[in-house]
Amino acid sequence: MFVSLWFLAVLAPADAVRPANEVLRGDARPAQHASDVPGPGSSLTEKTEIKSIARFWLLLGTLGLTGYGISIVSKMNERGEVTRGFDVNRVLKLVAVRLHKDKIFMQVSCTAVLFALADVLAQLVPSYHEKSNLEDGYKLGRWDWRYTIAVVISALLFQVIILGRFYDYCDARFGSGVSWQSVSLKMLKMQGAFTLIYLPLAVFFFALSMCLVFRGLGDGTENCAMSALAASPGNLGSSLMMAAQLWPGDYLHSVAFWPPSHLINYVLIQRWSPNFRPIFDGVVVFSWNIYVLAGGAQR
Repeated sequence: MFVSLWFLAVLAPADAVRPANEVLRGDARPAQHASDVPGPGSSLTEKTEIKSIARFWLLLGTLGLTGYGISIVSKMNERGEVTRGFDVNRVLKLVAVRLHKDKIFMQVSCTAVLFALADVLAQLVPSYHEKSNLEDGYKLGRWDWRYTIAVVISALLFQVIILGRFYDYCDARFGSGVSWQSVSLKMLKMQGAFTLIYLPLAVFFFALSMCLVFRGLGDGTENCAMSALAASPGNLGSSLMMAAQLWPGDYLHSVAFWPPSHLINYVLIQRWSPNFRPIFDGVVVFSWNIYVLAGGAQR
């Protein structure tokens, strides 16, 4: 999902969001993640957008394989014998054990940090603030903590709580595969469930959550808590309209962006540490924003 790509989008911001999402204020469209991925009717063609996504996943995969290869080579001496050194497998095992013992703490803390950092990076893009339409004299180039808080709250709700429960349901429904064949079959089933059931809902409600939280914080900080409370019904209505307007483009972007992530998440990470699956979406969103800021996709 694109978290603008509302990446994560449902049941998870984990996957339903699109990497370049935007949270709106007024009639503006928000930018949840670093780059603003254009929607239907954008001057950026779908072909160019798909190429940007393909380059991103190719780069991410290359970096992952290269890093793993270097870790193996660094442990060998000149005769090709394994010696003591940085053991990736040992580190992964320790992380998996920690995730098993402190599942909720690890998922909450890692998700909050990753999404917060992703939003901070997103705010380095001028268009992020240009589209916010703030009325409090906010100047471009400065960090607005209200956006970050809205992103983190929505991510914790969808990624940890909803998406986590979605994964638990899929595990119970589709079983825990042992062989690569059974794991691959489960991955295809989860892809289908995520794309057809979870994502459509997640994309809409993640956008709704982002808009509602940000607008509430905006009223509370610009006026007072009572003003924010009184404006809640109006903010809810405008947030619903905004989420509905964003849904078609955000859903299509998410469908194009997340399948490669699921291939990794539902096969490799599933076999290593299932509890890391909701966190992995945060890693993807954070990486996407770095990629965008580096010039890999249109800002």
